[in-house]
Amino acid sequence: MQFFVIKAPSNNEYTYEKSHAVFAALAANKGNKLLSLILKGHPLIHYSFNIISIKQRIYFVVGTKTNNIAHLKNQILAQYSKGNLVEIESFDSLEKIDYQGLKASSMALSKGDFYTIRPINEFREVDPISSVLSAMSRSADPKAIFWLQ
Repeated sequence: MQFFVIKAPSNNEYTYEKSHAVFAALAANKGNKLLSLILKGHPLIHYSFNIISIKQRIYFVVGTKTNNIAHLKNQILAQYSKGNLVEIESFDSLEKIDYQGLKASSMALSKGDFYTIRPINEFREVDPISSVLSAMSRSADPKAIFWLQ
């Protein structure tokens, strides 16, 4: 997989319609999951979307296989024309990380979905990830690393 940091100017207009258009176009290009599951034993993974906070700085990183790069760039830039996708060779190019001292954990929900699933059109007035981004960027530990995929 090749990874790209999505860079967007702060004055860009973000709407749920634009986000929906990007994800709908990418989902339409996903291929036949059922056929892949039957033939290969697992579905193909075409994209990896990541929100990473390193030293209280937020990065939006997307990854895809080489044959999907043009489609990914076209869909993102069609909706966010002032944006830019910058290829990264490794995640170390974002910030130097001491992987030896890194402690990781994962969250497992005890009862099904923690939040109810809502359609995207219910987010016209509210940014659904603003509280998550705020917590990530304002950690009490300035060296903390958060990674959502």
